[in-house]
Amino acid sequence: MFESKSIIKQNQFGVYCRTGQEMDIDVEAKESYRSMVLTNFDSALRNTYPLTLRALEEEKWTEFIHGFVLSFKCQEPQFWKMPFSLISHEEKSQWGVENNYNWLNDALRFEWSQFELFYRKDWEPVYLKGFNDDLNVQLVLHNEFEVVQLTYPIHNEKWDDIEEHQGPYFILLYRDQDDFTVKMMELTPFLAVLTEQLSIQPDTVANILENILVQNEIEPTDEIFQFCLEFISKLEGIQLVKGMK
Repeated sequence: MFESKSIIKQNQFGVYCRTGQEMDIDVEAKESYRSMVLTNFDSALRNTYPLTLRALEEEKWTEFIHGFVLSFKCQEPQFWKMPFSLISHEEKSQWGVENNYNWLNDALRFEWSQFELFYRKDWEPVYLKGFNDDLNVQLVLHNEFEVVQLTYPIHNEKWDDIEEHQGPYFILLYRDQDDFTVKMMELTPFLAVLTEQLSIQPDTVANILENILVQNEIEPTDEIFQFCLEFISKLEGIQLVKGMK
């Protein structure tokens, strides 16, 4: 399948705008277009990754983003999703590791999860019976949450000596149903697994809990069941639980 001349010219102009590499193109004020493209890239990335920007500081941030823009090949028509590609760029280039920012991949994934969660499509309301400490029911969770596993404590406000405090850490990110801000809750590894299984397994809480205990060779106790009941009550409190079946 042959590309039309207009598509070829568009692709060449796109390469010029990203890289500055001269192409056989005749576009009036092309330098202004290139400046506008680079400004849009930088603005979108700064808005998506403010914590990463603050930690890298301006000079290193500019170096990192420059490498990304040079290699970026847009496959996504929605520009607001472009910053997600910065994660795969880092994974391939290992710029963070090479520059002694081993936490960079964690930071990008964490901030993207917050950003994407804020803009995620609203969950359709469902009205089901409430939870009455009965583990023999299937929970219905809405989709406005994500469990993120981190090696470094990116979720903490201060990143001082962050590389000296390796995890793992498990963070529940969720969108508040009242003000729609993204909030977080730190979980134990056990509760992280439980939360994910509750969201994907069409089974009762009791059966899901039993499977987790068996797989991890944990002896079931009254304390564990009470712990899980209290946790589910917390999920209800933050409106993560829509109801029961």
